[in-house]
Amino acid sequence: MKLIAGIVSIVILLALSLVSCTSTPSPTPEPAPIPEATSALPPETTPTTPAIDEPNLSEDEVCTIVWAKLPRMLPTEYEMTQFNPATREATYESNGKWTLRVFGLGEDTEELPVVTYEKPKDEQSEFFTDSYGIEHYSSWVEEHSCIVTSYTLKLTAQYYEKTSIMEITEIKKQDVQSETISEEIPIPDPERKGLRLNWIKSTLSGSRMFTQGSVTNIGQVPLKDVLVEITHYDLNHKFVRTDEAALTPDEIGRNQKASFYIEIVQKSKGGFFSFRFILTSGEEIFYVDARQ
Repeated sequence: MKLIAGIVSIVILLALSLVSCTSTPSPTPEPAPIPEATSALPPETTPTTPAIDEPNLSEDEVCTIVWAKLPRMLPTEYEMTQFNPATREATYESNGKWTLRVFGLGEDTEELPVVTYEKPKDEQSEFFTDSYGIEHYSSWVEEHSCIVTSYTLKLTAQYYEKTSIMEITEIKKQDVQSETISEEIPIPDPERKGLRLNWIKSTLSGSRMFTQGSVTNIGQVPLKDVLVEITHYDLNHKFVRTDEAALTPDEIGRNQKASFYIEIVQKSKGGFFSFRFILTSGEEIFYVDARQ
């Protein structure tokens, strides 16, 4: 019985094998296509070469153009002669813009009030010639002083090629130095009295002699009550007499003229005379003879 059961099992296996070999196989499904990966970066672009910013003018051309425009642009307190054209330099910035620099020198003078004073007595008096050509010694002086300030100048300007516009952006003072310069000028004594004899003449008529003349006040102060004193001598130079006459007008201002006239009767013919000018107080007044 066991043998029969084994044979039956083998037969069943063979039958199943035959059925499997004769049946049609079912097709295997193809796998679904895998989507391509996409990048999150932007697409690459080909780099472009930037345009070269080059000026249309040369440095020398810009210096020439700006230098020609500069006289019309300078502030009134500056002059072209203060700037040295050999120091010009131009630098190209960008987009047609140039910067120009030029250097120079400047000097300012500030006058100080004039000071008048008398030098100490132990100092030697100064010799000078006044406006009338008269030579004097005087211990009085005028001190003329001024403050001189010197400096270097740096001018900066912008020039635009496209519009031909120029503008001064700065004028800077550098290396500023100041000094006080003084000069002593001798002057007459402020109280000095003086006359200039313009002319004098004498006319003899019989025993009468007429003397007349003209003077100018060249002193530093007005004169009042001035007398002319005339002394007469004979032919042997012996003293004869002295006469006085007042000048007209009574008060003579600075640089003003006055005249005098005197008439005397002399006993002897001929002779000589001398004269001088005095105040009623007896003080003698210095005079210079313009006839000489």
